[in-house]
Amino acid sequence: MQCLSCDLEASPSKCAKCIVCKGLFHPRCTSLKTKENFNKLGKRKASWKCDACKRGTGKNLKHETSDDESPEEGEPPEMELDSKTVSQLVANVALLVKKFDKIDKKVNNIEKSVEFSSDKTDDVLSKLTSIEKEINSLQKSNSRLQKENTSIKIELGTLRRRLNFVEQDRLDTSLEIFGIPETPNENVVDIVRTIATKSDIQLDEQEVVFAVRRNTGKKVAVNKMRPILVKMERSSTRNQLVKAIKKKDIMAKDVHASFPADVKIFANEKLTPANSHLFWLARSVAKVENFKFAWVSNGCIYLKKTEDTIPVRIKELQDLKKIDRKRRVKELYDQARDESDPSTSNDEE
Repeated sequence: MQCLSCDLEASPSKCAKCIVCKGLFHPRCTSLKTKENFNKLGKRKASWKCDACKRGTGKNLKHETSDDESPEEGEPPEMELDSKTVSQLVANVALLVKKFDKIDKKVNNIEKSVEFSSDKTDDVLSKLTSIEKEINSLQKSNSRLQKENTSIKIELGTLRRRLNFVEQDRLDTSLEIFGIPETPNENVVDIVRTIATKSDIQLDEQEVVFAVRRNTGKKVAVNKMRPILVKMERSSTRNQLVKAIKKKDIMAKDVHASFPADVKIFANEKLTPANSHLFWLARSVAKVENFKFAWVSNGCIYLKKTEDTIPVRIKELQDLKKIDRKRRVKELYDQARDESDPSTSNDEE
């Protein structure tokens, strides 16, 4: 025999029998739940009704269903739920609803966060776009300023060369004499006249406009000798005196007996600070490149390899860089160099 609820094998001695529909039921398949509850019925077992019959629906539906009214194949049997089970299901559904509400709130919060992040992202993108435009504008301005700066540098270089030319032209009657020791209360003009006499040059009184010790702008040691700056009346007289001093090889002792015998007197045309520095660099290049001669004539600087070669006119640093191809004179490439004359003499090499 089978249980009318679960269709499993049912033993009459262990099952409850409905007084109405005469069907057998496992106690667990009814509202009794357990066999112990069924045994507690005692004499009431004989009058026990199944759940379907208790509801007053007549005979058990499954028991009374005719062959013609049997459920379609595959249709699940109806479940009979008691009030406690229904209450539990309702409680479970309510719990699920609460959980879904929490999930819905979290989803809403996530949506708000995403929307906020999206707004922030749009704001950042907008600022980046604005910054990019500013950068492009600054780049254009920088490019324009660089062009203007280049143009200004070219103009400034041109003006410096012109100014240097004018300054050098004003020095066409000036020369510097080196190798004369300083003495207290010395008469520099008389010293110049003595040097001229020793060089076989006779100077009239008006030929020497003035003669002074050149102020180097630096503290001079006791054993150092400041050069004598001389301004002549005419450039031709200046040129004659410079050539004569170089030709005669006059020593300091020839000018005065108290002066050193091993100090040679030499003279050069007075140069502007820019030309003086250029001449100093020219002599440095001449040494490393084996140029035998380096001199100044009428404010112009020249280099010469040998007596038989053609002189090279040095007008600017680029002329020296072309000669110093191995870049051995580092001062040529020092952009922060001092424009003043770093040398202490302008003698011919």
